Amino acid sequence: MAALLGSVYVGVTLGVDAPLAVNVVTVGTGAGLLLAERWWPRHPEWATGDPDLWQDVGHMVFGFALGSVGGAALADAAVPEPVWGLWPSGWP
Repeated sequence: MAALLGSVYVGVTLGVDAPLAVNVVTVGTGAGLLLAERWWPRHPEWATGDPDLWQDVGHMVFGFALGSVGGAALADAAVPEPVWGLWPSGWP
């Protein structure tokens, strides 16, 4: 997890747009997990060729995208300004 957060920080430091960096790392991580689940299952006896690839892809797209974007929009609507100056108000 720290490596993923670090990769976002490196991308932002190198001039990549912050939301783009977060989305690229998030989608890349989800795709990597999806592939790892297929190639190196924790329980090989459970990998019986269950045709749920599209459910996994849909969950990744809608779960990550709607969860991230919707959660950020909800948080921004609930607390539009930093509380007591303790929370960062922008990207580094």
